[in-house]
Amino acid sequence: MTEKKPVYNGYNEKYIIGSELKATFENKYYATGRHHSVILGITIPEYLRLINIDNTQTYRIFLNDYFCRIMDGETDKLIAFFGYSSLDNIKICTDPESIKLEFTCPNCGANLKFKEGKFGEFLGCSKYPSCKYTTKIPIIGNC
Repeated sequence: MTEKKPVYNGYNEKYIIGSELKATFENKYYATGRHHSVILGITIPEYLRLINIDNTQTYRIFLNDYFCRIMDGETDKLIAFFGYSSLDNIKICTDPESIKLEFTCPNCGANLKFKEGKFGEFLGCSKYPSCKYTTKIPIIGNC
């Protein structure tokens, strides 16, 4: 195993398996944009599934009240860094219950993947470039 990277100030460090990580963020939504104040209509467990967090694998996480950094438990490779919020901290502009995101491509049936582009986060077909389907993730509110 390689030498561990330093602990980040203000974060709690944990070693946790993927299923516990998903349970930690139940009813929390993905935060994005400048200062992570824009809340998207995708829950953190959905996001973690889309970036292929394995339920049985161990991850090293750094967690505070607003952000989470996920690293591979063995190699310390950065997997994800994201902001999050719960509905009670959000000024809601769209009812989250009205959002029905599909996670399979309507064109080819492949799984959609979470992607980041110059205009923000979106879902795109995992068979890109042969299938170019994309869809926006709706904004549900602001912090």
